[in-house]
Amino acid sequence: CCTKHTRFAGGIGVDLMFYSVLEPVTQYYSPAQGNGETAEAARQAVVWTLFHYGLTGWGMYALMGLAFGYFAYRFNLPLSIRSALYPIIGKRIKGAAGDAVDISALLGTVFGVATSLGIGVVQINYGLQFLFDVPQSVGVQAGLIAVSVLMAIASAVSGVDKGIRRLSELNIYLALALLLYVLVFGDTDFLMNGLVMNLGDYLSRFPGMTLDAMAFDHPTDWMNTWTLFFWAWWVAWSPFVGLFLARISRGRTIREFVVGVLGIPSLVFFVWFTIFGGTAIKLDMEGAGSIGRAATQDLNSAFFETLDQLPLTGITSVIAIILVVLFFVSGADANTFVLSMLTSRGALEPSRAILTTWGALTGVSAIFLFLVGGLDALQQAAMISALPFGIVIALLGVSLVKSLRTDQDFDFTRTVTRDEVKTGMLRVPSPILSMDFEDPPTSSIPQQRAPRDQRIESLNSPDQG
Repeated sequence: CCTKHTRFAGGIGVDLMFYSVLEPVTQYYSPAQGNGETAEAARQAVVWTLFHYGLTGWGMYALMGLAFGYFAYRFNLPLSIRSALYPIIGKRIKGAAGDAVDISALLGTVFGVATSLGIGVVQINYGLQFLFDVPQSVGVQAGLIAVSVLMAIASAVSGVDKGIRRLSELNIYLALALLLYVLVFGDTDFLMNGLVMNLGDYLSRFPGMTLDAMAFDHPTDWMNTWTLFFWAWWVAWSPFVGLFLARISRGRTIREFVVGVLGIPSLVFFVWFTIFGGTAIKLDMEGAGSIGRAATQDLNSAFFETLDQLPLTGITSVIAIILVVLFFVSGADANTFVLSMLTSRGALEPSRAILTTWGALTGVSAIFLFLVGGLDALQQAAMISALPFGIVIALLGVSLVKSLRTDQDFDFTRTVTRDEVKTGMLRVPSPILSMDFEDPPTSSIPQQRAPRDQRIESLNSPDQG
């Protein structure tokens, strides 16, 4: 299970490296409400960061992955978004309506991942300048995108088990080493206290933060820069992560899947942001504020400036650059695989030609948007592409609930009494959901157990205590 979760970690690893210091430090100096550079501002800074990367976003991924996996593995349908909408739009999923859904997913995935590639490449460029005086320029960044995408294509065509797994496992080991380094060489006592405090703050403030529209003192710029952008980014990424999660989670129960998707990444993010973000804020509170000033001048400098204030800067900065590169490549690798699946009618093993095509298109898209408007253009494209797909996610939730209610085994997931059996309360009044596909072939729910009436009679027999 752990190995499978590491396979898609590269897709969001770039964001962890970029925002783990940048957002907490920025929130500390410019909070949504109240005065900056105070103890309360520091406390809110980490909690808002955890909120933007916590259960809300992973809930979107869990819904997408569950919808993908349920309809693909329960009903033997193609691993595609249109399949999950069958209970709502019926056979129209094979027409224009289904095409529109898939196109919106493709656009969201391309621009969402392209934004992460843009973030990754500018951070790599800054790291190379920080260590080796490589100039920061669009030409250098375009070249880095091209080289990284070529590496991603090579990894993708080697197969998901060999390519993505090896890259992602190496990422995890290096990231864990860097995390432990900051925990040990930073203020360990402060960070351990921060882990406990941040957990309590997040759990206690989560309902209020979720519903807080800040109506009386509405910080429009702050909302656009942070909360609204992150929600749009999560939506744009949801087809990518949801499909990949479904791809690697076959055989899991719904409970195992939901707990795994919500629990494991949220816990990892919680520890990561607390240690890196908490360390950066602590250094600025006790020092001259150099991390905040550096972040104001160049957003990509925050992470490296934090490492520069700890021992062994040269070694840790090299590790950080390697991490960003590997996260970048493995994220592009996984993105190539998912886009190929979406355009191959849910094929679990897309052809090498399709993999190569989508890898190249992703790289070209990122380079083009970079040349047109830089990182801002990528972010705006991701937000625009997320709008129509947000509606699709809502429909997927309705479709999934509707299908679960008609599942013939749905009533047998709880303990029942003899009275319920005798009175027929377990019988499902509506007919079982039927998937009438002509191509791909129709498949009903696998009948691996005795028919329903026989099971009812068996439960009602005197031999059953």
